[in-house]
Amino acid sequence: MMTRQKLAILAFILVLFASGCESSTPQQKQMKATLFHLPGRSRWHEEQSPTRTDAWCSIPVRRTMDTLTFFEHFYTRRRILSHLLQVYPRCLANSGLTSRKVPDTMTRISPFRGVYAIPVTPFNEDLTIDWVSLRNCIAFSVEAEAHGIVLPVNASEGPYLTDAERKEVLKVGIEVVDGAVPVIGGVSGASTAISIELTKNAAELGADAVMAMPPNGASGSIIWNHFTVIAETGQLPVWIQNNKPPAGPVVPTAMMVRMLNELKHVDYVKEESYLPGQIMTQLFAEAGDTVKGIMGGMGGRYLVDEYRRGSCGTMPAGHITDAHVKLWNALDAGGVDSDGLQIVTEEARVLWERMIPSLNFEFMFGANAYKAAYWRRGIIKTPLTRNPASKTLDKLDYEELDTILDRMDDLLDTNI
Repeated sequence: MMTRQKLAILAFILVLFASGCESSTPQQKQMKATLFHLPGRSRWHEEQSPTRTDAWCSIPVRRTMDTLTFFEHFYTRRRILSHLLQVYPRCLANSGLTSRKVPDTMTRISPFRGVYAIPVTPFNEDLTIDWVSLRNCIAFSVEAEAHGIVLPVNASEGPYLTDAERKEVLKVGIEVVDGAVPVIGGVSGASTAISIELTKNAAELGADAVMAMPPNGASGSIIWNHFTVIAETGQLPVWIQNNKPPAGPVVPTAMMVRMLNELKHVDYVKEESYLPGQIMTQLFAEAGDTVKGIMGGMGGRYLVDEYRRGSCGTMPAGHITDAHVKLWNALDAGGVDSDGLQIVTEEARVLWERMIPSLNFEFMFGANAYKAAYWRRGIIKTPLTRNPASKTLDKLDYEELDTILDRMDDLLDTNI
């Protein structure tokens, strides 16, 4: 006769198969890679269950996986047993099989979670796109265990690429990633018409989601209509990129809440405007479960505060993806406190403090800092940018960058 413990473990495995539980630990990427690779347009599959609202079971079920494939994967991946032991009590508690109550949290179910790295767009000496180096940038972030890729956007010098180049950059990104992690296509444009065309392209290529800012100068109903037609055109998850001038207009928080509530597919926010942490808190409070995830930007400078408030990730430039992933893994090992806030571990805070000089340097130089770091790390052939992005680093700037990278050397351990 089976013991109560064996029955509980069997029940958990069935819950895992039926409900797609996942833990907030560094094992997340391993489990995602194990369970969510599908044939077709993308081996990574986003199918979320709208009824689960706990922080511990945050990855959706792959309902099309047959039982044999599930158990083959389950027993042939090295770290799954360790993962099972960590996630079992949390998922079982939320399954209804026990009376234990897991604390409420401001996190939401989000198939998009972790470090979503943004590769730069490298150029040759004549400022044409260096496609070999672009592939290197993307492969580097995947090798560094980024949880997703985002391109082409501001850190990719997206505004300085032609529409044809932007389409090709996304195509190359999806090809290189090859379904290993989600790819979010940047579809911001100078007009809604351009964004519609880029959204069609992203959907045809098999992007997992799209992200857009409103066109510069847009406000009111123009912003509303902009996201409405993007959602209708792509039929994909849509991220509102809430930035600030000169990159793009700030979307009023009340409008974001309304879009999240009323527009189908508009479910996510990248928040990098003024006081991003406070806006995240307000969105979680006012949009409730209609906001399925919020990530920060600005290189992750405010990631520690954003994480505590409930962010599901960050979208930094990809030149130090390996360091960002280490920081995220340390954050995601912290659990949730009695107030429902994600806990920032001491390890995470130490890592973040070590990264601050790099984050400050890139804040000063933008794309030029990202490319200089990629170049110094041997990933791209030139650090050149297109006007008006160009802010040339001088000899002393490069000396400072080299010192910053040297002092982070143990965090920068990925090579391609």
